[in-house]
Amino acid sequence: MAPDSQLRFLLLLVGTVAVLRTSAGSHSYRHFYMAVSDPSMAMPEFTAVGYVDDQQVLHYDSETQRQEPRRDWVQGAVNPDFWDRESRTLRRWQDGFKRNLLTLQYRYNQTGGSHTLQFTYGCELRADGSTGGHMQLGYDGADFISYDLATRTWVAAPAQAQRTQRRWNMDTAIVQTASAYLEETCIA
Repeated sequence: MAPDSQLRFLLLLVGTVAVLRTSAGSHSYRHFYMAVSDPSMAMPEFTAVGYVDDQQVLHYDSETQRQEPRRDWVQGAVNPDFWDRESRTLRRWQDGFKRNLLTLQYRYNQTGGSHTLQFTYGCELRADGSTGGHMQLGYDGADFISYDLATRTWVAAPAQAQRTQRRWNMDTAIVQTASAYLEETCIA
């Protein structure tokens, strides 16, 4: 892995640990997906992990192409067909990330080099019963676009994300799906 790729990966992991901290009595459920344009033996093309509070509970990568539990209690908490269904879903995400990485390289006028696409989403149930949620995509370690739950809109960070912002905000299904997931499905 190139030194700049290692640094980006390390920063992503440090950011992941920082996001996972929750206050006493609150609980969080978070997912982190990452694709790299130049996979290596140390870094698969696509990785997805899931956390409950500060414990990793799910793992998928492009090498195994299988979602697997990371805690014993997770295995028994879901139906046996859950793992096959989720593995198929994550293979589709993996394909989508590969296409989106190419699109972003085009938008940023990049013809080579090492690039990453990150997606983080999840929710929090706070001790006082209130909830929160987030969805955010990053490209090469910088913010790209995020979902603002308060305004129910996608917000572009750089100019290269404005096209995506317009398209996603015009598609009511995308906006409604994000809201429903963060406010209902994720919390449940």
